[in-house]
Amino acid sequence: KGGFVTDGSRVYFLRRAGEQSELAWVALTGGGTAPIHASWREPTVIGVSPNGLELLVRSQVEMTAGTVPDAELWVLPVQGGTPRRVGDIIAFDAAWVPDGNRLVYSKGPDAFLTTLDGVQRRKLLSVPGGAWAFRWSPDGTRLRFAVRDLRTSSWAIWEAEPDGGKPHPLLPGWGNR
Repeated sequence: KGGFVTDGSRVYFLRRAGEQSELAWVALTGGGTAPIHASWREPTVIGVSPNGLELLVRSQVEMTAGTVPDAELWVLPVQGGTPRRVGDIIAFDAAWVPDGNRLVYSKGPDAFLTTLDGVQRRKLLSVPGGAWAFRWSPDGTRLRFAVRDLRTSSWAIWEAEPDGGKPHPLLPGWGNR
């Protein structure tokens, strides 16, 4: 459960520690794993900041049966320090914006941009389903993401401009094969 991310020198991931899940890391050169000590409910590391100094972490919140699990978003300094909550945002997924000062996140069919403190937010786009797995092109001119239609259980890869303009499926119907 959960994925892994890298900053180029370490791999960050979720591991089971007895009955609990905890974040951990291992050097790309090998060696043992080391825990990241923080008390979150069902944590998942979902991104590394563009400068490699901070992690973006989801912390599970209560969920109603049959709904998509949303989570609190946290920014955790890699070199140690106090995790910071991204305002009061509850989101399904999120990713760093290439400038390193903002995040893109989804809540239901909508995607938003926010500052790292969660104070300044604006709706970016809406899609027919849930948006997740956000990835920016290397030059920051395109945002790609997956869209899951919860009614049909189909999914597709979508693309939009950085300001949320012109959202459209990329390779329509590809995920339904």
